[in-house]
Amino acid sequence: MAVAPAQLARMIGAACAPVLALAAGALGLAAPASAESIVASLSAPRVEITSNFAGAEISVFGVVQRDAQTIARRGGYQVAITIAGPTEDVVLRRKDRVAGIWVSGEAQSFPDVPSFYSIQSTAPIDDIASPLVARELKLGLLYVGHGGQPRGGIAAREPYRNALVDLKREQGLYVEEAGSVQFLTDTFFRATASFPAAVPDGLYTVTVHLFADQAHLADESLDLVVAKSGFEQRMYVFAQDDSLLYGLFVVAVALLTGWLGGVLFRRD
Repeated sequence: MAVAPAQLARMIGAACAPVLALAAGALGLAAPASAESIVASLSAPRVEITSNFAGAEISVFGVVQRDAQTIARRGGYQVAITIAGPTEDVVLRRKDRVAGIWVSGEAQSFPDVPSFYSIQSTAPIDDIASPLVARELKLGLLYVGHGGQPRGGIAAREPYRNALVDLKREQGLYVEEAGSVQFLTDTFFRATASFPAAVPDGLYTVTVHLFADQAHLADESLDLVVAKSGFEQRMYVFAQDDSLLYGLFVVAVALLTGWLGGVLFRRD
């Protein structure tokens, strides 16, 4: 009896279905499942920038959760916590001395550089993760500022990148602290992050990475808002929404201040 091609295909598919299902089940059993996970929280989800703002601190808490079949790691756990602020495009120019005058020389561009970057860990990053994993996760200041097309090659741009990191560190905007994350128990950890007075406002991302034996086990991300409040926020909104009126207001205040200064300090 002749069988149509379409009917033959259906028959073959029906016969192979149990075999395919069994193979899929075997693959599912063989696939590694994540044995550990992290539950993290912030002491405050928002940092308010007021007129007398001189910096702030927040605490990051976390707990390592294990399933019922997972036993404790012999070498214990390691944690790295990164806090990244809004990105910005930065251009660094070299100062050259020509005929006794300092002029702007060669420049290098760094797109999508975090305006604020902090990494805290239980130990140095080299002890926590392999260089390949650290590069992939961008753990540490060594991996900041490598985006975009370097002018003259990577080697030519590296001194500019180092200068960028140094400038940010001097401003307190880039921080790398090994040993600042502490395990209070075998699974409960805590760290405190500081923000300088010049911290940019915007949406920040706090990421907690869990390691054991240099293997990346899990991570957890949290949102942190740094925003102006009070008089600063009202003036910022005023300047953004009504730029013309804001400019006239600033000019009027400057004229009034100058007039008052002349009246107060006028000599008869």
